[in-house]
Amino acid sequence: MSRLSPSVVFLVSGLALLLTAGIVGYDVVQFRKKAVVVPGFVDEVYSYQYQNTDNMTSTGYGTIIGFRAKDGKTHFFIASVFSGRPRYARLDPVTVRYDPLHPEKARLDDRLENWFGTGGLGLMGVVFFAVGAAMWYGERPRA
Repeated sequence: MSRLSPSVVFLVSGLALLLTAGIVGYDVVQFRKKAVVVPGFVDEVYSYQYQNTDNMTSTGYGTIIGFRAKDGKTHFFIASVFSGRPRYARLDPVTVRYDPLHPEKARLDDRLENWFGTGGLGLMGVVFFAVGAAMWYGERPRA
């Protein structure tokens, strides 16, 4: 039974991450095409405790966003990006995109909210693929 080369594992992992980044990016683009842009506001900035990698307790911050949809109702959602420091203050104005058929599917309209997942997955994919390619190149028999 032959052993799977680590270079192949890195190459395939890199390709899988790049494919996932493409899918996530496609989802963002499709959402932006059908979404309506409206002004919103920060309803609440909340903190939470978590254990970090050093097994110490740290504080993170999340944001609850409100906006009035075209139907006249006010909707709320939790922003998808959390941080070590508050990104906004209560009642700060923000721009929101939402699906008019499903107002509960809303997102903050900023670069971090829209492209963090795509960029992070894409960067990891490039790194994994590059490491795999370098390992594969080093494994090749020399003539």
